[in-house]
Amino acid sequence: MRQANVNSSSSIDPAEGRRTAITAALLVLGAIVVPVASHSNDTNHCDLIKAAQSRLGRSMAINRFIISSNDDEQVVEAASQQLAKQELSFRENRRQYEKENCTSIWDR
Repeated sequence: MRQANVNSSSSIDPAEGRRTAITAALLVLGAIVVPVASHSNDTNHCDLIKAAQSRLGRSMAINRFIISSNDDEQVVEAASQQLAKQELSFRENRRQYEKENCTSIWDR
């Protein structure tokens, strides 16, 4: 157990000085780390857009296959309607991807 400093002198305890230095260092590091974390969030946002694009692309391919290989007009019509909605969503996601300045090696 640590005993209280009973000395009445006005000098600063060395341990107190270290705590102050550590606190100052943590504040400086916090100011540096926060912008990096926000960039990481931007990257995660871009990753989410890419994942949504991938799911949409997969669903669109399935609907194209249904349209090309099915003779039932009702099934083909339902797949066509879904495909039309998916194409609009795909374009909107692509616009959002570009608006967010997301980049990928596959964007060339």
